[in-house]
Amino acid sequence: VQSLLLWLLVDTGHPNWIYVRNKPLVSKVVVVFASGLVVSALEKPELLENVREKFEKQVPSLSLNSSISPYSTTHALLTIPERRKKTYPVDNICSNAYDSDDPNLRFPARHYALSVTKMEVNGYPVPQQQQLNPERNTSASVVLGDLENFRSTAAAAAERVKESSSPPHQSEKAESNGSSEKEKKKEKLVAIDCEMCHTARGPELTRVTVVDDLCNVVYDKLVKPDNPIVNYVTEFSGITAKMLEGVETRLEDVQKDILQIVDSDTFIVGHSLENDLLALKLFHMNVLDTSIMFPHNKGYPFKCSLKYLAEKYLDKKIQTDGHDSIEDARTAMELARMKLHFGPDFGDQSQQREGVSICKILTDHKKFATLIDRPEVLRKHAVGSANAILCRSDHEVATKFVKEVKSESVGLVWTQLGDLFAQIESEVNTKFDPEAIMDAQLSSTAAASDGEAVAEAEGEGEKKKSLDACLLELEESMESSGEVLKELRTMDERIGLMHDSLPANTMMIVLSGQGNTPYVKFLQNLRHRCRKCTAKPGLWDEACEKRLIEAMKKAAETMCFISIKS
Repeated sequence: VQSLLLWLLVDTGHPNWIYVRNKPLVSKVVVVFASGLVVSALEKPELLENVREKFEKQVPSLSLNSSISPYSTTHALLTIPERRKKTYPVDNICSNAYDSDDPNLRFPARHYALSVTKMEVNGYPVPQQQQLNPERNTSASVVLGDLENFRSTAAAAAERVKESSSPPHQSEKAESNGSSEKEKKKEKLVAIDCEMCHTARGPELTRVTVVDDLCNVVYDKLVKPDNPIVNYVTEFSGITAKMLEGVETRLEDVQKDILQIVDSDTFIVGHSLENDLLALKLFHMNVLDTSIMFPHNKGYPFKCSLKYLAEKYLDKKIQTDGHDSIEDARTAMELARMKLHFGPDFGDQSQQREGVSICKILTDHKKFATLIDRPEVLRKHAVGSANAILCRSDHEVATKFVKEVKSESVGLVWTQLGDLFAQIESEVNTKFDPEAIMDAQLSSTAAASDGEAVAEAEGEGEKKKSLDACLLELEESMESSGEVLKELRTMDERIGLMHDSLPANTMMIVLSGQGNTPYVKFLQNLRHRCRKCTAKPGLWDEACEKRLIEAMKKAAETMCFISIKS
């Protein structure tokens, strides 16, 4: 669509998917982003009479991904990507020690530290007294045994204070307190990366590396697991049997050493650091996780790999011959230092504007654009000579569009109909509760283990539904939702009204953008919870996975409707 707009408005290269006869006669282009207009709705002609009758050309297309938000779709459509690769001065940033008092620093490390909630959701080991949701915090006990075997940086710090030597002379004490308070204000950064091998009891630590804020190695040890190794997984761990010959260092030794380097106030940097803390059997509450600091464009629970982030932001290739804990720890530290240097929006693909606004390009060619949209879109994209018309509802959009489209000076009119998507999102968020679904499935498991409960249920003729059957019911209820169907009809009426108001020789393009992405995100969230649930293994089965794949396929299917008003 971008290539079509640029070809029509500023005469760039001809797109290979469409041809327009008498192109110079096209005086204006209108783009309507019909957010939430799912392709399956076309199977119901009574709901989309105007779209089907007024648009002679319908071109199937694909969205950027199956869980993209309307805002990200808008950003992608209105931004022409830069072709050259952007590089960042990582060497300059990491050549100086990190200083939380640096006036050029937008936010200190503590701003990016994970909350207890985020730690629990992402599977971090959390001390029992600090847990907000004890049922969520199962990763540690599942992967590496009882939580009682874990050491805590906070507890170790308290022990050191308790076991400290006799109080110093009063003057020395005052001087010491003054310096310690000053030091307390300084934030300390270290990065940790661990390698694990598979033993008879599951994954266990076989190597740990710690680097400081300048990426200097301060600790690097090979570790002998407590249980026999059954698979070195060398292609991922970089560990071989020869490397561990003669190694006598145990996990307990490593814990003692780490607790000498890291205290409770230190910020530990790592990529998916929960795996490293689980391997170390270590509780630590100040963590900077680069897999979360640099979010995936599909959103949670997807995460970018360290290898991808290194190539994108550091312009370097890592893990070419397997994993190396020194290389991975340094890479995580470099990424964290860059995030601290450039600020919260750096690395957040939903916030960054990598490219040139189409409005800016039109301005450079003495053409004018009008954007009729919500405030968040106008703030980002109404640049150059673009005219910004603020709307907060689809009714406002349609009303103001009818007036603005008649302006002869405007070459491009962009607008968005978003009430349908908002209604779909509201339905999913209100009616589809992952916690309630999980509770219902787990209660059925509990009932099945109780002979009397099962007999009673059978006597009443009841049968507990599988998770897949529950999901099927949810899909059917969503497709027949009266509020959603009402919004769909209203959107079709508004598109018809907008089409009827077009001046002659105006091309109108209606884009569906994405399908039911809120439902896809719901399924992804539910799958994530099911796979972490230990009370009922296998709850998310093959049928559920097929349902998710089908939902993702449907959400990625979009349609482009094109018409030229004669």
